[in-house]
Amino acid sequence: MARALDMRVIGYGPYAKQVPADVELVDLGTLWRESDAISLHGPLKEENRHLLNADTLALCKRGVMVVNTARGGLIDEDALMDAVRSGQVACAG
Repeated sequence: MARALDMRVIGYGPYAKQVPADVELVDLGTLWRESDAISLHGPLKEENRHLLNADTLALCKRGVMVVNTARGGLIDEDALMDAVRSGQVACAG
């Protein structure tokens, strides 16, 4: 659907076995810096707990949108709330 709106779709998937042809895989630093919207999809593992935290949110574009369709533990909720209050994150769900 994003492609129909002429959006560039980037993703990070260290465990992905198959990636749609229209998704450009990038490193996490690139994903944080270049995304207008971030949607999290994945299992919660100890190595990705609080993947989205104060440090990674600070790397994001001001006004980024965050959607977590995965496990709550992927996001440091206190850091996310601080980022929403400051305007770093425009909205989160």
